[in-house]
Amino acid sequence: MIRLALLPPAAPTRWWRALAEGLASRGVDVLWVSDEPASDPRVGWLPISAGAATGGTVGAADRASATGGNGGNGGNGGNGGNGAALLVDVRAPRADVVAAMAGELPVLTVADGPLDAATEALARHGRRLLVPSAALARTLPPDLPTAIVPGLLDSLDLTETADRSLDGAPTVAVLGAPLTDHVRLAWAPITQRWPDAVLVGDVDALAPEARVTLLQDAHVVVVLDAGGSALGEALAAGATVIAHADPEASAVLTHGVNGLLTDARAPQQLAGTLAYALGYHEQLAPLRRAGRVLARERFSTATLAERVLEQLHASDGAMATTSPAGTGPAPTDAHPEAFAPVAAGPAEVTATRSAI
Repeated sequence: MIRLALLPPAAPTRWWRALAEGLASRGVDVLWVSDEPASDPRVGWLPISAGAATGGTVGAADRASATGGNGGNGGNGGNGGNGAALLVDVRAPRADVVAAMAGELPVLTVADGPLDAATEALARHGRRLLVPSAALARTLPPDLPTAIVPGLLDSLDLTETADRSLDGAPTVAVLGAPLTDHVRLAWAPITQRWPDAVLVGDVDALAPEARVTLLQDAHVVVVLDAGGSALGEALAAGATVIAHADPEASAVLTHGVNGLLTDARAPQQLAGTLAYALGYHEQLAPLRRAGRVLARERFSTATLAERVLEQLHASDGAMATTSPAGTGPAPTDAHPEAFAPVAAGPAEVTATRSAI
């Protein structure tokens, strides 16, 4: 059995709790090392302050539990440490605990934002840093081993919401990158047709709860960088998703079936796709429903747990005692030119779609 200790940040995010749930569902013996209790009864709990009570770094209880000891309060326990490892948020408290355990267990670290001196120092205790997007990976030191794991975020909300109508002002949110000049140029003709339309940029900078609320209210979400979790978050929100047709987005979306692909760096093409999405909003309801189904299949807690386990296996052979079958859905081999027909739009928009 794989035994995995999780060290979330001091205020554990929804992502960490979802990961613990997903790992437990896959039969992993999970130990939750945090002063905040675990939310899943299948997960063992060890308050991180217990380390201080045993000498200020990491106590025997930490080591025993993480390697298959008594499992903390309600843990599963086990014998021996085969397949044991440690997954740590770079914002986790008690870096000394991580440093001490790193000498005995394989350690992977997780970051969902830029590193500062303290978080980089903690990240370097791990064998690999997991991040949610290629854009974030490009900001990291080149000598820091990094892997991109889509779905690393704390705000993916898959609760059902009613489909939005266009009775009020259309709202378009931009996700995955700050507003670009291409988007601003594409927006100008949209405001001529929909004067009350609202464009919201820098969505990624919002607090998680505010971001979820905004995306669930948006009629259209434009994803400029589909790396990591931005695309899944947009699909889960139930909006019409327009993604820049890069390889990452094209591997996930089927154009015209569960989203729209376009060249977001070409203002005229982006404007045409936006006009199509807003002008045929009601007809695109099946596309939005299909997008939510795709989000559930590809960005669920089970899929997230599978990706983390794959990274644990890839880091070295320490996790090879159990080799879980890859049950996550295979990427869709979709290309812009192979989209299923959707409701016919204006001639200029149809031409835009053909040119993608």
